[in-house]
Amino acid sequence: MSDSQQITVGMHEAKSRLSELVRLALEEDADIVITQRNKPVMRLVPYEEQPESRGFGALKGQIEISEDFDTTPDDIVDQFYGDSDQ
Repeated sequence: MSDSQQITVGMHEAKSRLSELVRLALEEDADIVITQRNKPVMRLVPYEEQPESRGFGALKGQIEISEDFDTTPDDIVDQFYGDSDQ
């Protein structure tokens, strides 16, 4: 938001000019700061959709894990511990 204008308004003024402030934030990329008793308390920013939740179970039925998933092949074990046949 470096190129945007910053507008600071008091709470009462913000209530009176809300539609205008929303338009400025959306169309002109204005940085709107709302104050209460001359202290910043809120910033008016455009709403952004949040990505869909990727919680537990989000890929249920889409991934298949083989039966031997946690079995380490002998040649790999031999590389770590040496060939047991020697």
